Amino acid sequence: MPYYDAYTTSIFAATYGRPMQVFTNRSVSPALFPHEAQFLPGLIGTFTTAIMNFVRQTFPNTKFEVLYPPDVNNTPLNGAVNLPATWNASTLIHARLP
Repeated sequence: MPYYDAYTTSIFAATYGRPMQVFTNRSVSPALFPHEAQFLPGLIGTFTTAIMNFVRQTFPNTKFEVLYPPDVNNTPLNGAVNLPATWNASTLIHARLP
């Protein structure tokens, strides 16, 4: 799972004062990893909000959409970490979420 790039791991360590736990199985309960389950969707949300804000500087009426293949978020861990709270009807025109 691609959560362990240098940027993500360094920001997590700076935020929580410890390394991010390693997920060995995508079917684990996110309740076992509360900090990671909070941090990862927040990071995705911050990144996508920055992209949307940048695009809207040139194209203010741009609409955004999130599309996931049906099987991407069908595990407890992926469903928790891939869906930022900032992705909602007011920020996206349509989201294919589980």
